[in-house]
Amino acid sequence: MIVTGRRLDEEHQRELYERLTLYRIKASKLAQGVCIDDQNDVALRKEYSSDNLENLFDYYKKADSVDWYFDRGYCLLADLDDYQSLVLTNGDDGRRFCDWETYRSFFTSYEIDEEYVKLFEEISKKIKWLKRYMEYERASSKWKEMDDRGFCQAAKIAAGFPRMSYKLTLMAYEDIDRLFFEIWKFATKKMGATDKKIDFRAGLVDVCRRNIFPRYRKRMQFALDHSTLSDLESNFDTCVEDIPDDATEDVAWRLITSAVWNKLHKPKMWHQYIMRKMEIAKHIGLGPQN
Repeated sequence: MIVTGRRLDEEHQRELYERLTLYRIKASKLAQGVCIDDQNDVALRKEYSSDNLENLFDYYKKADSVDWYFDRGYCLLADLDDYQSLVLTNGDDGRRFCDWETYRSFFTSYEIDEEYVKLFEEISKKIKWLKRYMEYERASSKWKEMDDRGFCQAAKIAAGFPRMSYKLTLMAYEDIDRLFFEIWKFATKKMGATDKKIDFRAGLVDVCRRNIFPRYRKRMQFALDHSTLSDLESNFDTCVEDIPDDATEDVAWRLITSAVWNKLHKPKMWHQYIMRKMEIAKHIGLGPQN
């Protein structure tokens, strides 16, 4: 979506803040057990004055415990509707989502988000065959061939979804790619997983040199540039701690894979972001039917 930067005038800003604050009040009342059908804007406006509603706008962002808010900067843009101004928080540690800054600035409509989820699910089902080629290095001709084939298939699937742009199709395919590869990222070069003395830094240098995980390059470089224990090294240690000294490579591989999925915190991706956003919109009466 193209956002022109055209801003609302003061009167429309005030009306908008009041309307969006009502959604937050409804969410709070829902949490207290008040049915959404028993809440209407007319009754709520009698309960809260206009000044109170506008003042509560920022209060809810700071004080409420829910995982979403209406972004004040986005609210001022005349091209965006209420749903597009709704933003999910990125967690207390700022790592709830893989690429939060990108996700929050897509400005897709509810209808496009709904279609994207369907596209993602369809791609998930039909490109499972790609997992058979996980052991190939990303720089290899075989992987490039399979990767190209996978994206072509994803593009054909996306042709059946008229609202999907090239960028969103690529996003859906890359999310699958990330899902597949995340379970392997700590098992690069086998990492000497069956050895008592696992040289994390040496393995990391080798992975960086071969550039087989370009998306994680900044994170890997950060670990190499700092002598203190990084999140990457800590997670690696977690994934190899249960491997017995006499384990074969196959056993070590399975244990690492299992540990990545079951022990590590995995940031959520775009389809999970919008699924939660749509859930919130329906919950507070912000869906397209409203």
